[in-house]
Amino acid sequence: RVLNEITGLGGSRHTLDEVLVVFGAGAAHLVRFDALDVALLDVERGDFEVVDVVGGKGEGVTRRDRRLPLGETLMEQVAARNAPLRVDDASHP
Repeated sequence: RVLNEITGLGGSRHTLDEVLVVFGAGAAHLVRFDALDVALLDVERGDFEVVDVVGGKGEGVTRRDRRLPLGETLMEQVAARNAPLRVDDASHP
């Protein structure tokens, strides 16, 4: 059911906030969490935006409305590789 709801959003005309609310509500049925952070990557603009979804309630999207520069970040490395990147020691450059 959760997968059908989330997949159904792909062909809809919902706003980003509405999509994140449904995604958060669906995820809350599967796992318990306090917050879900989504990074919206825009390689062409060279930045990304962080959006938060409050866990467990299925309501209340908090958008930080904060764009961060992509340059010299872990996000830039992940985008360049187009694959997950494992970091064993976050204190090491």
